[in-house]
This record gives sequence, structure tokens and C-alpha cells, in this order.
Amino acid sequence: MDGWRKFLFDKTGPEPSFSVMASPEKKPFSFLVLFLDLVFTAIAFCIFYWIVNNHVPSNDPKMIMLWGGLAAACMTGVFWLALQMIKTVYVFQRDTRK
Repeated sequence: MDGWRKFLFDKTGPEPSFSVMASPEKKPFSFLVLFLDLVFTAIAFCIFYWIVNNHVPSNDPKMIMLWGGLAAACMTGVFWLALQMIKTVYVFQRDTRK
């Protein structure tokens, strides 16, 4: 029994199966890119609001504005996330070609 315990605890653990992550590069902040993101997002919000506004089941104009705006805001958030992912993939593909 004593040899069995020695067999279990005398060996070191396995090596980690993942590699150490590289430190992220510091990319410069650009007001132009931020401005373009905001413009595209505002245009997307207006388009989504125009589309969704007709589908709100109400006759009250305030309720139509509220629920149309909330639905358009949710869809605009998804648009913004998709825009950021597209930009990230583009930068990665551009940098790996070099």
C-alpha cells in the first residue's frame, strides 16, 4: 500500500497544454476611425428605426417611437459588434499577408 501512494504522488504534473499568450500590440487611437464608426452606426440606427417603426403594434405615436427606438437600438448594437469583428478580421488578414 505504501508503494502505491508513492507511485501516485512522486511524479510532477503534466505540462500545460496551452502556450503562453503573446503580449498585445498597442495600436494607435484614431479619431477618424471612431468618427466613421459613429456615423455608420447612426446611419444603421436610422435605417433600422425606419424599418421597425411600421411593425410596432400600437396606435399611440409615443409607444411607436419608444418600441421602435428600443428595437432599433438592439439591432444597432448587433450591427456595431459585427462592424468591429469585420474590422478585426480585416486587420488580422492584412497583417498575416506581410
